Amino acid sequence: MTNSSLILLKSQKNLKELIIQYNINYNILIDNNAILTLLEKSSNLIILNLENFFFPLENLSLFINLQELSLSDCGYHNYNFYDWLKFSLISLPNLKKLFFKDSNPIYLDIFSKFIINTNFNNFGSKLSHIIIQCCKFKNSINTNLLLISISNNCPLLSFYSGPISSNDTFELSQLLNSCSFIKTLKFHPSISKCSTDSDIRISFDPLLLELSKSPLLHLKTLTIVHGWMIQSNIFEIFLKSRNRNEIRKFNFYWNNTLIIGDLVKICEDYPNIIKSYGEFNSI
Repeated sequence: MTNSSLILLKSQKNLKELIIQYNINYNILIDNNAILTLLEKSSNLIILNLENFFFPLENLSLFINLQELSLSDCGYHNYNFYDWLKFSLISLPNLKKLFFKDSNPIYLDIFSKFIINTNFNNFGSKLSHIIIQCCKFKNSINTNLLLISISNNCPLLSFYSGPISSNDTFELSQLLNSCSFIKTLKFHPSISKCSTDSDIRISFDPLLLELSKSPLLHLKTLTIVHGWMIQSNIFEIFLKSRNRNEIRKFNFYWNNTLIIGDLVKICEDYPNIIKSYGEFNSI
């Protein structure tokens, strides 16, 4: 961070929102002076957005009034399990939106504990948006813990973008029952690394059948990314379930997905259910 930027940051008396983005040659900025200054402003900040800027996770405990937290590629590649454990002990009871993106492996059970701690005094967490975007997981089988923590603590959830296993049908059912305000679902398969065209695909069909059992009254967008496999006839079962209940239209998008059958034609056959659909290239 330049001296002028640091001086400007220090001069702010009642700073509510701070965005630090460092995009020089895709390096991670490590600036101890900036970290110390940021800590001085912690109690007033409501929105914190850091990109390619290293900030010790354990220091987030000082941001007691934080409502929106966004950490994108902030250089935690050297963190071991015990470093991540400090993150799981933090309580941010006012947090409403969580965005975490990293190209390095993360621990899903750590995030589940962090979410539990947002539920201060067991009155229910204020979290409405949870986005966990990562291509590598240290413990990919622990998606069930993540989903259970959301179901038990986040009744106001309307936006979920994150990992799920093909086997997490019960956990998905619990999430849909507990979080009745869901508007957006974006599912990544919980695998050890992002899928490529030649990798073994993970079936999305069991999750689709579970989605068919829920009314999803507020659903606006369903997206699947990163290497699923989907059968068109199973997707049609999902559409028919929504057609029977005369539920509002929704958008359906997919990326890097192996499709069995003519998914596009099925989408075309249900214009009263599908508002917009198609494959996209970016994640």
